[in-house]
Amino acid sequence: MKLSIEAKIFAGSAAALAGIFILGFVTYQSAREMRTADLWVSHTHALRQSIADLLNAVVESENRRRGYLLTADRQYLQQFRAGIDQIRPSVQKLTELTAQDSEEQGSILKVTTLVERCLSIWAPVAELAAAGGGDGSEASPLSREPELRVLLADLSSTLAEMNRAEDVLLQARTATAREATKRTNSIAAMGGGFSTLVVLLAIITVRRDMAKRRRDQEQLKLYSERLAQATTAASIGIWEWDLKTDQLYWDERMFAIYGLAKSLTVPLKRWLEAVHPEDVAKLQESLKRAVTENRHNSIEIRIVKPDNAMRYVQISQCVVRADGEQKGRVVGVHLDITERKRAELKMQEQANLLELASDAIVVRDLDEKVRFWNDGARRLYGWTPEEALGCDFVKMTYEEPTAFEEAKKILFRKKEWSGEARKIRKGGNEMIVASRWTLLSDDSGKPRAILVIDSDISEKKHMETLFLRNQRLESIGQLAGGIAHDLNNILSPILMGAQMLRRNPDTPENPFILAMIEASAQRGAEIVKQVVGFAKGVEGKRVLVQGRYVIAEVGRIIREAFPKSIAFKIQEQKNLWPIMGDATQLHQVLLNLAVNARDAMPDGGILTIKAENILLDEAGANQLPGLKKGPHVLFTVSDTGVGISPRIADKIFDPFFTTKEIDKGTGLGLSTVMGILKSHKGHIEFQSKVGQGTQFRAYFPAECDVIRPLPVEGGPLLAPPKGKGELILIVDDEEAVRFVTSQILESNGYRTLLASRGTEAIARYLEKGGDISLVLTDIHMPGMGGLEAISVLQRLNPRLRIVVTTGASTAIADEALMKIGSEAFIKKPFDVIQLLETLHKVLRKNS
Repeated sequence: MKLSIEAKIFAGSAAALAGIFILGFVTYQSAREMRTADLWVSHTHALRQSIADLLNAVVESENRRRGYLLTADRQYLQQFRAGIDQIRPSVQKLTELTAQDSEEQGSILKVTTLVERCLSIWAPVAELAAAGGGDGSEASPLSREPELRVLLADLSSTLAEMNRAEDVLLQARTATAREATKRTNSIAAMGGGFSTLVVLLAIITVRRDMAKRRRDQEQLKLYSERLAQATTAASIGIWEWDLKTDQLYWDERMFAIYGLAKSLTVPLKRWLEAVHPEDVAKLQESLKRAVTENRHNSIEIRIVKPDNAMRYVQISQCVVRADGEQKGRVVGVHLDITERKRAELKMQEQANLLELASDAIVVRDLDEKVRFWNDGARRLYGWTPEEALGCDFVKMTYEEPTAFEEAKKILFRKKEWSGEARKIRKGGNEMIVASRWTLLSDDSGKPRAILVIDSDISEKKHMETLFLRNQRLESIGQLAGGIAHDLNNILSPILMGAQMLRRNPDTPENPFILAMIEASAQRGAEIVKQVVGFAKGVEGKRVLVQGRYVIAEVGRIIREAFPKSIAFKIQEQKNLWPIMGDATQLHQVLLNLAVNARDAMPDGGILTIKAENILLDEAGANQLPGLKKGPHVLFTVSDTGVGISPRIADKIFDPFFTTKEIDKGTGLGLSTVMGILKSHKGHIEFQSKVGQGTQFRAYFPAECDVIRPLPVEGGPLLAPPKGKGELILIVDDEEAVRFVTSQILESNGYRTLLASRGTEAIARYLEKGGDISLVLTDIHMPGMGGLEAISVLQRLNPRLRIVVTTGASTAIADEALMKIGSEAFIKKPFDVIQLLETLHKVLRKNS
């Protein structure tokens, strides 16, 4: 328990007074002992002096008597008489000094007796002296001289004995007095030291407490100033309502909050008048509840200042009562929360706007837990806020893991990310969304959450797909002349070679003719494959695309379809960086630019496609709209054609703008290229000189940090694998295909069973089902097609191995075909090695 300064001063003073009292008492006792010892020492000295005086008086009297007796000199007689007069007073004084000492009474009595006897012997001489006597011979009879000598000797011995006793007693009393003096001095010193220590401790304690009180007062003053500043800054007012006197006391801040003039007290009625009329009852109820229930409560009300400005305040109050007090006081604070309420109302308005937004707005934690889910998200994804909050965003929307992690890396690196993604609604329907992510940070700059805004662009993407497909069909239409020319050139040697083989079946040139027919057929199949693939235009997800493969595929189309008068060159930098994009759309960009270059060179020329890595700095990126600094792949398509007139240079990317004839183009080629570049966050620009040619430069952002292994090309040719007598059921409506396929398989160790349609295939299987190892079937056949036949065969034997062949371009993409559980697909036309390797792989699988 800490004592107050007053208590410490009182305790110190009491301790000092007690110490001084005890010291005074002890010192008084010691002084008394010392005085008593000094008195006894003085008494002993006086007693010894009295003994010495008595002994001297006796001895002097005897000597003067003897002198008179020997010389008869009266002077001796007078001196003798004077000495005798001193003896009795000395004895009397000695008696008085020893009156309190019982041990000395015997010695005093003996001395008195001896003195009186001596005086009786000296009496004649004394009388003679008193009478002024004669010669002294008559004065003392010699007969008593021996007795006198004995008395004197006995008296001297007694007095010496008393003197010795007094010497011993003097030494003891002197020692006692010395000890008393020393003890008194020690006590005085100790008392002085104690008093000094008490005083010093009192001074130190008082000074320390006074210093602490000054510091506390300064700190309290500082706290009071800070509290006043804080209450002012926080718009906090302090008030007190005395329930005894019904008086209301406000501090300065309260008057400032209410806009009233300062006064000592405020009537309760005046306070209620300043409250918004709709909130008066609310305040009165709160005050009543605080008084009756004796507990703290808090409310928010509105007040109206004299200038009619409305403010929001939060009131907190509690009742304070002393022990035994019935009414007490209500103490409370006012907090001006006007700005906070306005911010809350603004936030509520913004939240309402978020709820009304058509886009899905989601806030998710760094661990992907949903923290905010607006009504737009409910409409887009089908999950209600109650279902979504706290759930894993990735699992709810079926994010593709690889692309999702790549997007998060970009987000944490650049603080934002935008792109397209395929998502799944609650009911399982797939959609495409344009997603924009923003990384939210706390006050210290650390990431705390991710803001996601998703827009449904499924319909837009569908329309874009149709638009791009139509534009591709337009490009194919423009290529049709070159394709027809090349196909005619390809079919001519096949037709003529077949006729030569029929007329001269045994000519030595047959192997060369067959090789020519095979090469021409493969070349025709490749052209058809490229054209169909481009026309089909199945857009895939954004993936890493190697630029070298895009150039190679476009180059094959150009070489096959463009006039031979146009020389084609490819300039490709080694180790091109990969591009995150849609391969089909990249094909379309290069092919559209190449078609425009071909049309610009009607009399022939040089077409060059160049690809290179380029690293843009901040300055370089700022000069190319839409690009950011970093790695890019630059595709350059240049020609030596007629060039573009400066008059139309700013219009060539406009939709439907064209300088071609009506049946030669629609003006969508370059606008499509521009749209694809923008969707890939790229940029396109061109340079042209009339009569010298045009150069288009297309920039695509690159992913140079991602390394993808390149496929190994070439290698030694191996002999195709052969069968081991397995029975293969071949189902195809084309007799030539059945015949050739059967011949190939039987010449390579297989047995075959043929069927021309699905019903016949089922019949053949019912006949030889136990021996059939694999079914090789076409999909599109008259009557029962391949899919129906496969379904029946799988019900007959779920473990039956099935390989599908088709010449249609949509078979592989058909969802129904993907669900039939076939072991492999082979696209027509296929070669011998492809067929044999596929059958070998399927038959050896799980065998």
